[in-house]
Parts: sequence; C-alpha cells; structure tokens
Amino acid sequence: MNINNYYEEEIQSLIDIIGNDIMNHINDLAVTDIFLNSDSNLWIEKNSEKIRIGKLSNNHGLNILKKIAHINDIVINESKPILTTQIELPINNNLTRKIRVQGFTKPVTTNASFTFRLHSNILYSLDNYIQNNKLTIEQKQIIDNAITNKKNIIISGEQRSGKTTIANAILARIADLTPDDRCIVLQDTLELQSKLIDTEYLMSTDNISLNDLVVSSLRMSSDRVIIGEIRTGVVALEALKICNIGNNGLLSTIHSDNAKDTINRFQELLLEVSHNDFTNIIKNNLDIIIYMQDKQVIEILELYVKVNI
Repeated sequence: MNINNYYEEEIQSLIDIIGNDIMNHINDLAVTDIFLNSDSNLWIEKNSEKIRIGKLSNNHGLNILKKIAHINDIVINESKPILTTQIELPINNNLTRKIRVQGFTKPVTTNASFTFRLHSNILYSLDNYIQNNKLTIEQKQIIDNAITNKKNIIISGEQRSGKTTIANAILARIADLTPDDRCIVLQDTLELQSKLIDTEYLMSTDNISLNDLVVSSLRMSSDRVIIGEIRTGVVALEALKICNIGNNGLLSTIHSDNAKDTINRFQELLLEVSHNDFTNIIKNNLDIIIYMQDKQVIEILELYVKVNI
C-alpha cells in the first residue's frame, strides 16, 4: 500500500473517531483550545472565553488518544498513561491545522483527559498588531532596530498571552529586514514558522532534548538561533552561552509575570543547574525583553540601554 494513501486513511479514521461536533470546533479558527477533563466535561476556548460544550465518554476520549498515538507510532495505556505529541488535520478550504496534544489516562487520571492546543493558520505581521492597537509605532521601531542590529530578543508573558504569535510576526519581520540570514529553529512543537529562505528546523524528541539541539546549533554556522521556549535551566544556560560567544540574533520565549521579572525567571531556571548569580550575565547578553499580555505588547525593556533593574 502507498504510504501516503495509508497515512491519509489513518487521518480520515481519526477524524471519524473524533466526530463532527469536535471537528466543527477544530475547523473554527477562533477556537484555540479544546479540553476534555476526566469528569467527561468538554470545553473549548474561543476568543479568550472558555465555554463548556458538553460531555464526552471515557471510551470516546480514550479512542481519540489511542488513534493519535497510533498515527505517531507511540502508545498510551496504563503502563504509559501520558501522551505528548502533535497531529495535523485537514480542515475547511483545503487548509490543515496543527494540534498540540497532551493526553492522559489511568492511573494518572480517573478517565481519559486531553488538552488540544490548536495552532492558528493566520500569521500576523507587526503592522497587523499596530492596526489592532496591540503594538505602537514606537515599539515596532525598537523591534526593527533590534532585528537590524541582531540583538537578542526574549518574549515573555503568562500562558496564552500571545508569545508564539508575536514570535512568528518577528520572524516574518526578520525575513523582511535581513533576508540573507541563516536561521536555525529549535522547538518541541511545530509552532514557529520562518520565512527566511535559509532556515533549518530541528525538533526535540523523547530521546533528543531541546538542550541537545541548542548545543548542536552552535555547529551549524547560523546567523540566528530561534528557541521555541526556554523552560528548563539547562536550556537557559545554553541560550546564554549562544549569546556570550557572539552568536547574536537569538529569539526565544519564556514565562514571566512582567518584563523585569523575566530576569528573575531566568535566574530561577539557572538555579536548577548552578547556584551562581547570573544576573549580570543575563543583563549583558539579553538585549530586548518584550512582555505580552492578552495578545498585546505591554512593555519592551531594552537591556542594552542603561536601565535600573
């Protein structure tokens, strides 16, 4: 059997298992998340509002997870009750939608449970942010200057604050301003999209960590290294090393409560691997912190300009 035909049949089988009700929400680009809790309540997040849309039986939820696992050549069962993967499904208008999947079954939960993060097919530009009053002209100029001068940019914010979306907008702007740059994109889920012609994407796996990819990127003659998210001490340390050896042009995201707190968040992560005080090293190597809240740029902190932190 042709491999492509087999894969298409497996995807169609998954769509049939998911069912029309959930697929309608996957087709709705305003829906960003679908949650199934172990109490069988099914929720969506649409336009930043959480809505309970009904119930889904344990068997139905588990069958969805098992099919997704099967397509990705992994398993979910009571011996391996956690599923972390992604899937891409066809939707309306000949489009596809990437879905980040986090699933659980017994004994981690009492019944099948999952979170689907639905990636947007719409790539926004920085001008779109200005048009929607989510970014000022002055803030865009700061970002443009940082890109042109290959400053190291960190995007911070809470969960679902819009960090990845503006990271893609900045990547698009990088392609406008420095089109000849070689870009290495490191991530554990397929979220970032570079428009630079010379781009290589590397994905972490169960056996290859994001830190492994960061180390490898140093040998790839890159002009820019893009890290999907810094969430561990080892990755934070390697990211600083990238900056410290003169490989400027870093772009990454990190969770924090405000722009200045990003320094503390970096330090907290670094304490996982060392008890040294990295505060000055962080300030000397991270140039721009963009703080996001509710899909809006709230503040831009320029660390290479003398500021009191």
